[in-house]
Amino acid sequence: MISIAARASLPLARLRVWSLAALASGSLLVCVSAASAAAAALKVDTLSGRPFQSAGPSVTIVSPRDERFFGLHRRVIARFGCSEGGTTAPIATCTGTVAAGQRIGTSTPGTKAFTVTATDRAGNTVTKTVHYTVLRYTNPLRAVRGLRPGRIDQGVDYAGSGPILALGSGTVIKATNTDSGWPGGGWLLYQLSQGP
Repeated sequence: MISIAARASLPLARLRVWSLAALASGSLLVCVSAASAAAAALKVDTLSGRPFQSAGPSVTIVSPRDERFFGLHRRVIARFGCSEGGTTAPIATCTGTVAAGQRIGTSTPGTKAFTVTATDRAGNTVTKTVHYTVLRYTNPLRAVRGLRPGRIDQGVDYAGSGPILALGSGTVIKATNTDSGWPGGGWLLYQLSQGP
């Protein structure tokens, strides 16, 4: 927020500030008008002051969110914005790893960084970075191909059949079958990106 008080050199003369604008040079342009009859007789030639100091630019990253997980090749759109600190003037530059509205990188697995840099007209620069992880999807049906019917021991013996269920909403990123073939033995391992 910016506030400026204008003062006239004549008694009872009052001025009103009605417009503020930040210039590319970093100076602040102030426009005033007469707020009293005494001020109307004044002639204001110049109004000078120190260059306006911006509070610095700010960066907001909406997508991707920090520490999020995405599947391989998932379509994720970059959404971010920058603002000029303390004024309504447009930001000089606002640049991301990819342009706003474009897809972020999800073509390879691993942890990725997404960075946005903002520069205001006074030359102040702010950089914000978030990290996200791309997970390689594993098809559990293909990974455990050839699994034979057998006993699943959870401490309680029971009879019957049915699907193997996983708790949580995560993506299966690993599935292995170490069934040894002997009665009552072997492991079936599922690893999820989220959940227990």
